[in-house]
Amino acid sequence: MAGPRQPFALLLAFLAVALGLASVVAIHLRAEALDRRTFADNALEALDREPVRALVTDEISDRLLSAAPVDVIPRQTVETAVGEVVATRAFRRSFRRSAVEANRVLFDGTADAASLRLESVTAALAGVDPRLARLVPAGASLQLLTLRRDSLGVGTVRVADGIETTARVAPWLALAALAAALLVAVDRRRLLRAAGVLVVLGGVALLVALPVTRSTVEGRVDASAAVDPTTARAAAGEVFDVYADGLRVIGIVAIGGGLALAAAATILGGRRT
Repeated sequence: MAGPRQPFALLLAFLAVALGLASVVAIHLRAEALDRRTFADNALEALDREPVRALVTDEISDRLLSAAPVDVIPRQTVETAVGEVVATRAFRRSFRRSAVEANRVLFDGTADAASLRLESVTAALAGVDPRLARLVPAGASLQLLTLRRDSLGVGTVRVADGIETTARVAPWLALAALAAALLVAVDRRRLLRAAGVLVVLGGVALLVALPVTRSTVEGRVDASAAVDPTTARAAAGEVFDVYADGLRVIGIVAIGGGLALAAAATILGGRRT
């Protein structure tokens, strides 16, 4: 009678670990990406990273120069001034507001588009170099960064709903599967040792998946003709790191916790024998 119980308990333990890992990842993504304020704060953190700041500076400089009737100011002068503007509080406030709107477009579906307009930097430009502010034609409405819901190839709102559901339901399912595994198991110490190994493998899988996903994100970047593709990909990688750094910690903690659980079960089992 005890024959099939232990393998079934191991299967339940595998299910519990898989659901537990999925729930932790979903809870992290809900906190770091779906939450509007945290999403915007992370966007500002990404802006502080050199590749992202360089990309934004290049994009603004290109739009300013394209708005100029003639090439009246050297590009290097424009880029230097724009770099100073990007560091100002006024620009960061505009950037953060745009990030909040982007979150609504991506995950709430309550906005159709989000953009960072050139008007948001003209006042700051005037404080750095009045000539640059005059590059923007009167009444112009040039969008620097635009995100439209109808242009997204992936149903991001549906993805957000899936993350939210997983974060709410998966932890309880994981606990139920673990309780069932302990109830069914003939040798609970052996089960816990196996569960520890599974947690370690889950942590390793997470750590392996992160650089693979980062590389995929970088590879899917479609840079404009005016932007250096290398800079665009590096910026995408930095943005990914800002939102995913916590998952690396989760992977490391899972490996350490799994090893501790497996070791404790082994030691306790040895003492009993």
